[in-house]
Amino acid sequence: KFKPHLINNQFINKSIEMMIFHSLFIVLLCIALISKIDSFALNNQRFRYNNNVRSLSMVQSVRGGSVVALVTPMTSNNDIDYSSLQQLLKWHVKEGSDGAVVLGTTGESSMISNAERVNIIQASIEAVNGAFPIIIGTGTIETDKVIELTLQAKELGA
Repeated sequence: KFKPHLINNQFINKSIEMMIFHSLFIVLLCIALISKIDSFALNNQRFRYNNNVRSLSMVQSVRGGSVVALVTPMTSNNDIDYSSLQQLLKWHVKEGSDGAVVLGTTGESSMISNAERVNIIQASIEAVNGAFPIIIGTGTIETDKVIELTLQAKELGA
C-alpha cells in the first residue's frame, strides 16, 4: 500500500537521477541514429529528404578518442563571447581533440536565440576549419523541434 508520508528526498533525488539518465540515453541514441544515417548516406553518396537529394559531402565522421563537450563562453553581461569560443576550439584542435560537442547539455542551448545558435554553429565550424567534426546538440522536449534543429545544423555544415 502506498504511503505518501514515506516519500523522502532520497526517493525524489533518485527519480531526478533516473530522468537525467533517460534524457542522456535518448540524446546518445539520437546521435547514434544520426551517425548510422550519415554512414548509410556516405556509402550511397546521397540522402533523400522530402524527395530532394542532398549531398552529404561535408559530413565528417568522429574518429574516436577525445570528443569534448563545450560550454558556451559568455561575457559578463550574458552575451555570447564568440572570440573566446573560437579560441577554445582552436586550442582543442592544437591539443589533438578528435571532435567537439557544441550547444549540448553544457552549452546553454536552451537559453539562446535561434540567431545566436546559427552564429555559434558558424563560428565553431570556422574555428576548426575541418580539423575535426563539430557535433551540435539538438535535444529538446519537442520531437519536431529536434528534427528542425538537426536539419539546421546539417545545413550549416556541422
